[in-house]
Amino acid sequence: KKTTNCFLSFERNIAPYKKIHVERQYGSFQFQNKKDSRFLIYLIPNLKTLLNLKKKNRNFSSMNFSFSILNRYVSIFDIFSIYLFTLFSYLKLKIFFNKDNYFFIENVNCSQILKNLLESSFSGKIQDELIYGLALRRFLNDYKCSRFFNYCEFFNFSKSFYYFAKTSRNKIKIITINHFPYDKNNLFFSLHKRDFSHKKDFLKYSPKPDIFLTQGELYKKYLTKIFCSKKNIYAIGSLKSELNQFSVKKEKPKKIINYKKLKKKIISIFLSSNSHINIIDQLRFVDLTNFYLIIRPHPFLKDIKQKIINEFTVKLNLNVDTAENLTSKDVMRLSHFIICDDSSSIIDAILFKKKITKIFRIISNIEPPNFSEEQGIPILGSKKEIENFLNKKKYIKQTNKKKIIKDFFFKNDYKASDRLTKLIMKGKI
Repeated sequence: KKTTNCFLSFERNIAPYKKIHVERQYGSFQFQNKKDSRFLIYLIPNLKTLLNLKKKNRNFSSMNFSFSILNRYVSIFDIFSIYLFTLFSYLKLKIFFNKDNYFFIENVNCSQILKNLLESSFSGKIQDELIYGLALRRFLNDYKCSRFFNYCEFFNFSKSFYYFAKTSRNKIKIITINHFPYDKNNLFFSLHKRDFSHKKDFLKYSPKPDIFLTQGELYKKYLTKIFCSKKNIYAIGSLKSELNQFSVKKEKPKKIINYKKLKKKIISIFLSSNSHINIIDQLRFVDLTNFYLIIRPHPFLKDIKQKIINEFTVKLNLNVDTAENLTSKDVMRLSHFIICDDSSSIIDAILFKKKITKIFRIISNIEPPNFSEEQGIPILGSKKEIENFLNKKKYIKQTNKKKIIKDFFFKNDYKASDRLTKLIMKGKI
């Protein structure tokens, strides 16, 4: 079996698009060379997936692409052997910990947090990464792929996938697409050049992609410092945003007019993580009588979406809306204020919002923020700051749109796929 391009996909990124389904992260590029490409889809291994497997397969088939399911390449023997291996490794680690404290950072003892985190990773996370890493290698041994496209970056599963892809039988290029806004305060972007090497010594150095495609210049500069080279790092723009120019469903005017007729100002809240805890913690003290809240959790939060909505409703003592019939872009254009966490929606909001719309982030003492002021988004951390901002008693300078485009989009021209295709044609990928 032979296919030139393998596209790794996580099922929650497969979404309706016109009359078919598409993989949001690959933008228009996925429509090119369809005959010589194959999707490899990771399904969340739970009961809900099993119960909805037929429906999922229909959705995947509507992509009009050849596809395989990564989970089907999992071996029962692998599961048993990996769990045994990690159990012995965990016991060895416990003995190792008894000899010394290895968790000092700048002379501060961080063992209470870091030791527990390391130990808890043995309760399923490490096993899953190894099991699905082996499944990936088994797939790549079956299909002779020249290019392995993914958007794992350095998130969960990434290093396992990079390692097992490189140890497959075939010579393969790992091409990683940056799909998430870079921020130095996000732990996943906390890399160190000592962790990587050009040598294929995976025992001493971390696995990494062969080629990195960033959305903007900021992340490209950061990776250049980490890998000590500009070679094989290219800023191409956002593939995902290419679909925005086509996929917006125009709603009946009444739906938008109804929101516009509201006597209250609209605050839309876009979420991608547990940051709703911080947002609720601060907003519960704020007088929101004259505001109407629209909550937009990320698709990855689908399983806990209703729980999040209920938390806002109960703790803020307000009826909140999700504006299900509107696209995110429409919601942004309707809003007077937009609150985001580390979600890529905050970058979209800067591009799509009206001039009068104000964007900000909220922090509290409950959860540490995984974003910083590097993106130029105002960060508010008290009842007084938030109320003054909402009631226009305090002016806070908004981020520079041109700088955001350069740093995070390279160029906002919906031509990232064209740049990627040119790199392939030139033999750089």
